[in-house]
Amino acid sequence: MYRIFKINELGEQTIKHLYSIKEQIDFFPSYQRFGNIWSLQKKQLLIDTIINKFDIPKFYLNYFIESSNELNVNNSLYAIIDGKQRLQAIFDFLDNKYPLSPNIVFLDDPRIQLGRLKYQDILLHYPHIAPIIENYILDVIFITTDEEDRLEELFLRLNGGVALTNAEKRNAIPSYLNIRIRQIIGEHRFFIDKLKFNNPRYQYNDLLSKLFFIELNKRLVNLGNKELEDFLRLHNQDDQSNNQLIENSIRNLDLLSEVFYDKDILLKSKGLIPVYYQFVKDKINISNPNQIRAFFESFEQAKINNRQLEEPFSLLQEFDRLNQQGVHREKSLVSRYRILEAYFQEFLATGNLNQNISISDIELDDSENFDEF
Repeated sequence: MYRIFKINELGEQTIKHLYSIKEQIDFFPSYQRFGNIWSLQKKQLLIDTIINKFDIPKFYLNYFIESSNELNVNNSLYAIIDGKQRLQAIFDFLDNKYPLSPNIVFLDDPRIQLGRLKYQDILLHYPHIAPIIENYILDVIFITTDEEDRLEELFLRLNGGVALTNAEKRNAIPSYLNIRIRQIIGEHRFFIDKLKFNNPRYQYNDLLSKLFFIELNKRLVNLGNKELEDFLRLHNQDDQSNNQLIENSIRNLDLLSEVFYDKDILLKSKGLIPVYYQFVKDKINISNPNQIRAFFESFEQAKINNRQLEEPFSLLQEFDRLNQQGVHREKSLVSRYRILEAYFQEFLATGNLNQNISISDIELDDSENFDEF
């Protein structure tokens, strides 16, 4: 296989030209962040900058000069490397998806009132301004490469000052598991229907990588950034062990989908889902999805009631604390699991939730410290 990495500037690229070929641009290569993160105000400021002829930063596109390039998974001529939010904002304005800011001032002629106008309004009422936008020259750098590692490195370096989240950095790691993670979150009903939170900046990818890591270890473990990064780098092959790991995880996601409702209020917190995952996986053999669901609802209501008490039950109070501090540490995950387990045993035996369970009723590792109780 040839290895190539070239950087070229292929002449002046106007907004009008790039818009005309937008269907040939892949906005979702593996290393990219999700789009539509920018606020309306930020998009409006960008168009204001263009209309008033100020400079904006460079754009970087991968240019697939050969169809055999293995990075061209979506069969596009180009793929966005850096500048996705800006390019989407420009295209969305040309598609009349949002108006200009009400406070915009057209510096060439401040008498012209452009505030709240969409692009179609500019074409209709101020056709001499439309070419300013259409003919604005974007500084586009074209990268020609089939080296994924170097492309990922370029993306991370270009975004070094933009405070990428750990989830975004992990998503840029070349890994078979990352490929499957992206596929599963786009197809599985647990991610499509059940979660109460949205997916900005790879929140779903982050969650599934943690569930994979739990599945690999067959227990709750530290879910820190270093552990997950090493995990994704080491498990980067399409092989039997990784595919078995994925198959087992999907089976457990199917179980979770039976327990939880669509847009479930119980799934509003990403930090608790790994505990739910291990709990459902372990308890399904002695219970059923409806009974586990009933228990989760009772436990949630018990926590709500406990917060209103003058002298709250310490174990439920500790569960709340662990849900807010160090949620991805093994100690927090295991402690919450064992608290749930203790209440579940009581729930199975009596059909009720005994809120005042004693600490002595819970088996804890020597490393666990509940002295504050």
